[in-house]
Amino acid sequence: MPLAAALTAAAAGRRLIRVGDPADPAVLDTDPFTADVRTLWEMPVHATLPAGRWTFGGPGD
Repeated sequence: MPLAAALTAAAAGRRLIRVGDPADPAVLDTDPFTADVRTLWEMPVHATLPAGRWTFGGPGD
């Protein structure tokens, strides 16, 4: 599956994120659109922020 299609599916069909949209961001080292498949599998996730709350990483960790 192309990355853009996977991200669109994960965003409930939205292709763009706009101000006011719900989002569950993750902090990564690498842009997933420029990474090769191996890098996508191996890149670390430094923080996650689902529903506006730090659940992994973030300030104070």
